[in-house]
Amino acid sequence: MAYEFEIDLAGDPADVLARVKTLAEERGGALEGDAESGTFSGQGVFGTYRIEAAKMRIALTAKPFFLTWPAIETAVRSFFK
Repeated sequence: MAYEFEIDLAGDPADVLARVKTLAEERGGALEGDAESGTFSGQGVFGTYRIEAAKMRIALTAKPFFLTWPAIETAVRSFFK
């Protein structure tokens, strides 16, 4: 079962993804994909994303047992500020 949420994107999706990919790599994570869809991982968290218009739909698919889904959502959202 996935935990899903949406993020409103400010700016061109390709530019936002490039910035987020750099942040993820700096923190030991990975983001693969394009301005339509892709996958990401880091620190035991795995997920997918799909972009439609100016919204990114994120599905978290795996996490360490000791972290809550809302805590991971908060951490993921911090990459978009």
